[in-house]
Amino acid sequence: MAKLQCSKRVFHKDGAFGEDYPCESSGVVIRSDGGLWCSQHDPEAVAKRRNAQQAKWDAKFNPLQMEKEARAEEAAARAALCVAACEGVTDEVLESLTPGELTAIVKRHLRRELLEQAADG
Repeated sequence: MAKLQCSKRVFHKDGAFGEDYPCESSGVVIRSDGGLWCSQHDPEAVAKRRNAQQAKWDAKFNPLQMEKEARAEEAAARAALCVAACEGVTDEVLESLTPGELTAIVKRHLRRELLEQAADG
């Protein structure tokens, strides 16, 4: 009886380009596409392994990505606050200010905004 091979076509390990051949493993699963698949190349098993790996990746890197996005949002909010605090101030005046003086202007503006919000709310 002839061996029923897996439907997957694979490439040589030595990296020979364009030379693929049928997987040499025996087919053990028949799927709805009509293909006979070995346990390594079975599309459902491949998807399950890929999803498991993606879940591990997400668990590891999503918190880092969320932290990075939060820092970017915070920086954008600080930049918007600086722009609002410096509205109406000429470039010459802004260039003459030290970082400490600019920080004081932004803090005063922020206090003013918070007081206005408290009065409105």
